[in-house]
Amino acid sequence: MRKLMTVSMVVILMIACVFAVDARGQKGHHGQGMRNPILSGPWEFIEDIADQIDLTEDQLDAIKALRKEHRHDAEPQQSQIRLLRSDLRDLMTESGNLDKKSIMLTIDKITDLENTLMKANVNTTIKMKDILTEKQQDELRELRKEMKENRRNKRDSRQGTGRKGKSGRGPGRSFPEGIDE
Repeated sequence: MRKLMTVSMVVILMIACVFAVDARGQKGHHGQGMRNPILSGPWEFIEDIADQIDLTEDQLDAIKALRKEHRHDAEPQQSQIRLLRSDLRDLMTESGNLDKKSIMLTIDKITDLENTLMKANVNTTIKMKDILTEKQQDELRELRKEMKENRRNKRDSRQGTGRKGKSGRGPGRSFPEGIDE
């Protein structure tokens, strides 16, 4: 009985992990499959900040072309990752004995694709940074810091106050006025 419960708990944890990984990878950004954390941030809004960092039209066109090429090249890999995650979820939720070999093989395929995609992301980012002058790169770094701080301030302003004055997880998490814990 104890062995059955242990095995059941392990299976439940594995399924939960698969769903957590799948949910993380499925987060969309502007309707596109997986979000690319390397190319997001300032690169995502390069047209909006072009004046702030004094980009020339040629620089802006070159960066836009790199982003377009990268998205085009990355889409098949991103689609394959989504399919493999779906396959993994199916493998993990099959009834009966789980096929550990197939599960591990699918995980290896996913991580290999993610590795290739991450390297392509970094290479594209380096190419984009190489288009910028040193001064523009410094200005871009400052804008990134500002964006990060703005996100942090926005997130902090949405949090409520929890017990004993500690930060809660969102609005409505504090006790009504006059009521202590």
